[in-house]
Amino acid sequence: MSDATPISGAMVNVTFGGTLWPLVWSPGDQDYRLQINGSDVPPGFGIYSLNIQASKKGFDPQTDLTETVTLREEPTSLVISWSNGNDLSYFEHTYLFVDYRMANLSTILGATLNVTINGRLWSMTWNATEGQYQIRFNGSDSVPGVGTHSLTIRAGKSGYINQVDSSQILTLPVIPTTLSEEPTTIVITWSNTNSITFVESTILTVNYTMSDGSPVTGATVNVTIGGT
Repeated sequence: MSDATPISGAMVNVTFGGTLWPLVWSPGDQDYRLQINGSDVPPGFGIYSLNIQASKKGFDPQTDLTETVTLREEPTSLVISWSNGNDLSYFEHTYLFVDYRMANLSTILGATLNVTINGRLWSMTWNATEGQYQIRFNGSDSVPGVGTHSLTIRAGKSGYINQVDSSQILTLPVIPTTLSEEPTTIVITWSNTNSITFVESTILTVNYTMSDGSPVTGATVNVTIGGT
């Protein structure tokens, strides 16, 4: 009113993007309010001029056309890393990790990430433990094959700015014409020493590992005692 007293019970609405929204009276704050979310459809992303109108019987109506509102996609970024580098030997493997982030550095869940190499597309999967998206490459992979390859990483989700990165490369080795055996080691331990009495027992444990410390699974490991 003319004395600056709020007028309750009025009809207050705003029109933008071709849609009219009513504002709701807030008794505690003595004003009219409308919550606008960045994900609202309508109106969708864009810059909109607002047509605000207020009226009540017995009071002069008011119109305001000075305000605008901008709804935009969430800014994003990519953080890229490799678990074991990007230059592999034939027996090695590595993981490409990608963290697709919001402006507040929170990871974007449920996104679609993929890697394109030589025109072929690979989908990345979510790794809950690492909190990142990942894909595994092996030094022995026949595709993409021998050589140094450029990677194009794409990440996207509705409501978020898509990201494309072409800074990464992957080098896979020439396939050996004669494969050399992978170097290995064994470490032997006893649970209760190797000297026991009639009433005792002990466990012989053998760790059979590759040169990078990884266990050799599916191997044949046996022991001969007293000719048996």
